[in-house]
Amino acid sequence: MDLPSILIVEDNTEVRELLTVILAQKGFNVMTAGSGEKAIEFCENCFLDLVVLDLTLPDMDGLEVCSRIKALAKMKEVPVLICSARTHVAERVKGLEMAEDFLTKPFDPAELVARIRTLLRRSGQGLLETRRVVQSGEVRLDPKSYHFIVAGTVRELLTVREFDILYLLVQKVPEAVSRSEISRLVLGKDFDEASRAIDVHIAQIRKKLAPLQVGQIITVPGKGYLWSK
Repeated sequence: MDLPSILIVEDNTEVRELLTVILAQKGFNVMTAGSGEKAIEFCENCFLDLVVLDLTLPDMDGLEVCSRIKALAKMKEVPVLICSARTHVAERVKGLEMAEDFLTKPFDPAELVARIRTLLRRSGQGLLETRRVVQSGEVRLDPKSYHFIVAGTVRELLTVREFDILYLLVQKVPEAVSRSEISRLVLGKDFDEASRAIDVHIAQIRKKLAPLQVGQIITVPGKGYLWSK
């Protein structure tokens, strides 16, 4: 199942959490950032389908964030929906020149979802060009279709989260990926030492891959996890 991944860039915690719940209920994979720098970091390291961007951020203006996002090669075809309380015509015009759409706050959640779906339909073809298949030995991962392919055969083994984690590990070879990085880039939230979510996902992936003998996830003490074919 290919769930569209959306990054919400919003410094207001309550608004950010509300949007997360709304979009998650509508079937989207939601990530969040409370600052411009964090948003840019997500865009550099994740494959996204759309960005919902507030203009008033604590570290930089949202228009600068939009400009820097659009300057990334992998983000050129990814739509940005600006959501802002700014109503001055000049700012709206400038926003629309840089982003694909502009929604004025306050807005109805139904309209936000409708705008997102429209932008995703329009950008579908462009997104095909920005996603990249990765391969390691006999393992091939297609991030658009979420196909986990072994020796040319699609294996229906992994959940969406498991696929995303494995994809990240394969993509980062030969580097080890920390648990905090996995949590931030795949789960879309800061790492919680008390949570065993990452460990559970890794254990499940290992269990599913073991019979195939196509590679393994190695624990690197003090660094995280490393994919080895």
